Amino acid sequence: MTGFTDLEPDAWYHNGVHWALDNGVMNGVGNGKFEPGTSTSRAMIVTMIWRMEGQPEYHGMLEFTDVDDKIIKRANEEGISSSEVAEKYIKEFWTDAHGLNFKDASVHPKATENIDEIIDIIKTLVDKGYAYAVDGDVYYRALKARE
Repeated sequence: MTGFTDLEPDAWYHNGVHWALDNGVMNGVGNGKFEPGTSTSRAMIVTMIWRMEGQPEYHGMLEFTDVDDKIIKRANEEGISSSEVAEKYIKEFWTDAHGLNFKDASVHPKATENIDEIIDIIKTLVDKGYAYAVDGDVYYRALKARE
């Protein structure tokens, strides 16, 4: 027995709900309800996966800009790819950081691995009036952020 008033004992998901409860993955929505017909958001799915993984500690994010004009210029000067230049400097960063006993972050995204997401964020900022485009560049509308 789960104690949920809205969970049918013969429902196809009944055993799955018991597993989720027993393993601390889900705990219902309160007031004796599980709401099995409710939509699941991405945030809820991420929370369930995090709980299934044993709630690993998160130490923040340290992102790397692995492509920009300076990296491209350096790559052209050295006759190597921009990704080789970026990896060289990221490796040097880690050597220095570990030498300084830097507490490592949990996540290390690179710009080139998230281009689609970056474009979506920039489009959203432009669509909402927080940024504007001029001659192929996009600028943040700083005063708009105060509103």
